[in-house]
Amino acid sequence: MKKPFLNRIILWSFERFPPVQFITAFLTFAIVCIPVAIQPNLCRNLFLGTWIVFSVLIILRILDEHKDYESDLVAHPERLLQKKILSLLDLRKVALFFLTTSLVLVFVFYRKATVYTSLVGLIFWGFLMTKEFFVKKWLSERLFLYSISHLLISPALIYFCATLVGSENNKNIYLMMLTSFFSAFSYEVARKIKGADEENVNEMNYVNSYGIVYPLILFFCVSVFALLASIQMIQLTNLNSIFYIIGFIYCTTAAILFYKKPVKKFRKLNEAAAATVGLIAFLVPLSKWLYG
Repeated sequence: MKKPFLNRIILWSFERFPPVQFITAFLTFAIVCIPVAIQPNLCRNLFLGTWIVFSVLIILRILDEHKDYESDLVAHPERLLQKKILSLLDLRKVALFFLTTSLVLVFVFYRKATVYTSLVGLIFWGFLMTKEFFVKKWLSERLFLYSISHLLISPALIYFCATLVGSENNKNIYLMMLTSFFSAFSYEVARKIKGADEENVNEMNYVNSYGIVYPLILFFCVSVFALLASIQMIQLTNLNSIFYIIGFIYCTTAAILFYKKPVKKFRKLNEAAAATVGLIAFLVPLSKWLYG
C-alpha cells in the first residue's frame, strides 16, 4: 500500500534534505541582518526571510533530484526516489508550494527594484545549474569546476537576502558572501570525499576524480578560508578566537584521521567538521547581536 503523500515527503526529506536545513536557512538570512539589527521589524523579517531562503534551498534540492534522476538510478538505486517510494511529480508539488509561497512573500513585503533584480539573477543562475551550464559532459569531468559553478549560488543567495533587508551596500557584504561560499564549499568537498568502504565507481566524487590527498588539502583550505572571511567581520577577542581555533583544529584533525584511515566513519567526521566550521563562521559574527 502506497504511503500518504506527506509521509513520503517526510521520508525523502530525512534522506535528501534533513530538517537541519532550516537552521542553515535561518543563519543564511540572519547574517545579512547584522548591520540592521536595530530595525523595528527585524523579527518579522527573520521569519519571512528564513522561509524564503528555506524555499530556495529545497527547490534547488528538488531540481537536483530531477537533474540527476537517471544517473542516480545507476549510482544510487537504494534511494527512495529511485525505488519509487515517491515520484518526481510528488517533489514537483512540494517545489510548487514553496515557490508560490516565497514569491508571494517577496512581492507583498519587499517591493524594491534591487530585490527583483537580485531574484532574477538568482533564478537565472539556478536555471543554468539545472542545465549543467549547457556543458554537462565537459563539466562532469572537472569536479572542481563543477563544484565552484554550483556553489556560486551561495553568495548570490546572501546578496539576495541582503537586498530584502537593505544591507546590500554594507561594507561587510562581500565578506558575508565569501563566508557563505567557503563554508558551503567545505561541506561539499567533505561529503564527496568517499571512504574506501563506500566507493562507488558510478558516482561523481572527489576520490574517484583526484584521489585522497588533493581533496583533503582542498577541504582544509576552504575550511580555513571560511574562518578567515568570518574573522574579518568581527573584532577578534580572546573569547571568540577560541571558537575559531576549535574549528581549525577540528577540520585539521578530521582530515588527518581520514588520510590515515579513509573509511566512511572518518568521512562523516569530515562532514561534521565542515558543519562546525560553518556554524562558527556564522554564529560568531551573529553574536554581535548579543554582545555588541
